[in-house]
Amino acid sequence: MRKVKKEYELIKELAETRKEMNLTQKDISEKTGMIQQVVSRMEKLGHSPTLKNFIKYIDALELDIKITKKS
Repeated sequence: MRKVKKEYELIKELAETRKEMNLTQKDISEKTGMIQQVVSRMEKLGHSPTLKNFIKYIDALELDIKITKKS
């Protein structure tokens, strides 16, 4: 259950960031080369994106991923 919650929170944060940047799902699809329906599915709980598509989405938002050890 905890894993699903983390995944949901991460995807939710990405969608919120996209909206804060005034970008639409169509904007993301154009930046990534993914179709808009793929972007839409990525933002819904229960549809885990591939790592490749996740990274494309992150890049479209001009974000970086940082891995840190748990404290």
